[in-house]
Amino acid sequence: MGHRGGGVRGMEGAMRTQASLARLCCQILVTALAAVALAAPLAQAQEPDEPAQRKPYFGGYWGLQAHTGLVVRADAAEGDTPGPALGVSARLASILSLADVQARLLASTYDATASDGRVAAVTRLSVGPEIKGHPLFIVLLRGDWLALLLSSFYVSGGADLDVVSVDADGAGRTRVGLGLHLGAGLDLPLTDRHRPQGLWLGAAYQLKLLTLDTGVPGVSDFTEHTALLTLGWRWHDLSWARVPRPGELQDQ
Repeated sequence: MGHRGGGVRGMEGAMRTQASLARLCCQILVTALAAVALAAPLAQAQEPDEPAQRKPYFGGYWGLQAHTGLVVRADAAEGDTPGPALGVSARLASILSLADVQARLLASTYDATASDGRVAAVTRLSVGPEIKGHPLFIVLLRGDWLALLLSSFYVSGGADLDVVSVDADGAGRTRVGLGLHLGAGLDLPLTDRHRPQGLWLGAAYQLKLLTLDTGVPGVSDFTEHTALLTLGWRWHDLSWARVPRPGELQDQ
């Protein structure tokens, strides 16, 4: 009975830990989304450049980005802690963001509790492509900031080459595998989007999927919840790519 009671208490503790970590992740994502939404009035308040220097933003760009955020194991046990994530990426989007692709390098670290009670330090390095789809892209033609917010919303999917290191009691193990990720997010400008280039802020959630045999009992499922904030510098001129504009945009 004692063992059974201890097992039940352990399961209850794990469930409480998962719930608290999930709430923390949601709070960070909600805060990030609020920050992105508040960026819209800032962009609208920017002093305009000379007319010759301003061109209508039509959803196409290329840019460099930096990412920071929080990672939480999906099957977090009692004693597991969330950890930080840092990354860089390059992104390219066509007119109206009909094609939006990204190549990203993301590093994260956190503690995971093995089934034998040991605490393992997990470090994960992910590199790979990502495709983003904008289901509300057409509303960008309205031109106001709400249309910009709605059109920037995307769902994403991608594959990563993952290098995972697990260190339990000083015994390090490194494994390589192919992982997948799914997510959603949005972006808004911090500067006038009609300028040739500018600063953008983004927020995103991702579910990362990966299973590896690390040799540490209970530390093989690397399914993770990830909340990310993105700061990017974009160049809004794609004339070098000779991308034709739709007729609706020719006179704007």
